[in-house]
This record gives sequence, C-alpha cells and structure tokens, in this order.
Amino acid sequence: MLNIRKSSVLVVVALLLVCVSSAVQAAVFSKSSVAAGRIETKDVIHPLAPQSLTQSNDPNTIVAGSVACSGGGITTDNGYWRLFSLDSLVGQFCSKNVDFAIETATGPQNIGANIYCLDEGLPFLTTFLTLVGTASQNQPDADLEFFNIAVAGCCDTQTQDMAVELRSDDCLESGGCLQLFIGSNNLGQTGATYISAPDCGIIDPIDVAAIGFGSMHLIMVVNGNDDATGDGGGDGGGDGGGGVPATTGTGVMLMIVALLGASALFLRRKATNN
Repeated sequence: MLNIRKSSVLVVVALLLVCVSSAVQAAVFSKSSVAAGRIETKDVIHPLAPQSLTQSNDPNTIVAGSVACSGGGITTDNGYWRLFSLDSLVGQFCSKNVDFAIETATGPQNIGANIYCLDEGLPFLTTFLTLVGTASQNQPDADLEFFNIAVAGCCDTQTQDMAVELRSDDCLESGGCLQLFIGSNNLGQTGATYISAPDCGIIDPIDVAAIGFGSMHLIMVVNGNDDATGDGGGDGGGDGGGGVPATTGTGVMLMIVALLGASALFLRRKATNN
C-alpha cells in the first residue's frame, strides 16, 4: 500500500513537471489584448539635453500593436533594443535618461534600462556588448502611457555604437505580475527595432521584422549630456572626454566663437606686420 502511494505521488509530481515544462515551451510572441490600432498621442516634453537620439519618426504617438514573448497571456522577460550610430557626434556621448512608452502593463513589476557600447564593425551580439550603465524602477499599471527612466552611460562616438535596452520582468516566472507590452507605433523609423526573449529562443537581439512584426516600431528617445558625467541614476560609464555633439546649438556656437577668434587674431597680426 505504501509503495502504491509513493508511486501515485511520483506520478503527480511528474505530471506537474510536464505541465510546467509545457507552459515554458509554449511561450510564443503574441500581441496584447489592447485593441489593435488604438492610438494615444501626447505632446511629450522630453527632458532638456544638448542631444537626443531617436529612430522614431514620431516618438509622441503610441499605436497599439507591439508584441512580447508570453505564455498563456503572461509575459516573460523581454528585451527591447535600439542600436544607435554615434558617428555624427564628437568626443563621448553620455546618456542621462531614456523616454519610452508602455502599451499595457499589469501587476507589480519593474522595468530596467541598460546602456551598452559596441565597437564599430562587430556584430550586434550580446557577447560583444560592454555594459556601461544600468537602472531599474517600479513600473505602475499603465495603458498607452509615456515614462522616463534615469540611466547614465558613455560611449566613444568615433569608435563605438550605443545599444540601449529596455527590459521587462519575467511575470511567467515570478507570478507577481501579469504582463508588460512596450509602447510602439507603425509611423516609421530610421533604424531597426530589436527584441530578445530567452523563453522564446531569442538570446541575441533580433530585428522584429525577421520574426514577422515589421510594423512594430519601438518608441525610444535617449537624452544625453555634453559634459560626460551623466547625472542620471544607475551606474555611469566614466567621466571621459566630454565632447560636444556637433549637431547641437552649443556645438555650433563654440565653432563660431573659435572661427571668430581665429579671424581676429589673423587680422591683428596682419595689421602689425603692415
């Protein structure tokens, strides 16, 4: 009788393990329950910064239609990425904070932001990424809303690209939350939107278009400073060179001042020689 009971317990445990395993294996990329195409537009006031990086044609409009790796309607840990070229800037580019949007979030959870540097010429794989800044904050329940997270990290503009990741909690594993779908739209972008999701078999960032979701354009704006100190939250990436982005008003003014100074010096020397 005792052996029969032990056998029954083992069978039940085995069945539970099979069920758990099946739930994990069943994780697939799916869309949220928010009505497809639902739109929320706000005049977002992005924090003042000498330079902001974005690949979104319209970073102020959320259009429902983002995807996440989930099982049974519960989302796993998803990484949402942008990879920025810094070639148009000079010195270092240092992030201060990142604007992002949430399509829907339910249950107590956090969202994280990671800043990485990638040496130019290397493939966009996690093994080649150098983490220079990270931060995490509480993510309240949300429905088509905009948020900002302070995170500091610096990359060299002449030799490196900057990869920025927004990462959600694994609600399927923790059981404390239900879902998080990042904010996106279908209004155009100048660079690819990438996603990573281990439970769906995606370890390295992959273009969402490659998995059939090309109309999902991640909303992200990286606001940076020009003194290379990065006074936002998280772990900074050093205080380095402090270059001024060439495309900012500050950079243009400095160039004009330098040219005027050089011209004045030239005219003074010419008058002296005469």
